[in-house]
Amino acid sequence: GHKALGLCNMAVNLQRKFARLLEVTPEEIHLDHYGLNHLTWELGVRLGGPGGTDVLPKLLTEHVDGLALDVRMPRGVLETLGAFPSYYLRYYYAHDETVREMRGKPSRAEEVAAIERELLTMYGDPKLTEKPA
Repeated sequence: GHKALGLCNMAVNLQRKFARLLEVTPEEIHLDHYGLNHLTWELGVRLGGPGGTDVLPKLLTEHVDGLALDVRMPRGVLETLGAFPSYYLRYYYAHDETVREMRGKPSRAEEVAAIERELLTMYGDPKLTEKPA
């Protein structure tokens, strides 16, 4: 296998998700994970290790609606690609719909700033003895 260091848990979460759908353990799933940072695709989902049977076509046939919902893209995108894209790619593959959804809502930066303000207020309490939820 390849040795790599990653800060994103996307591949691990997908490995677990595909394992649940296939009713196997995550250790039985090997992902053909390609891309950089969050610009990634699963080009294969191998059952039994790197040389195992690619079951991605089966997943895209039997579970395409749920998988499309997970990445918030039209099922046709997954069917056309024959691959499973990162949910971040919805900004590309479903650009117009994504922009419509985002209009009128706070930006992610605004949401994070609000969370940070709230946490800083909580951590400013000298009586705080537990990590805030």
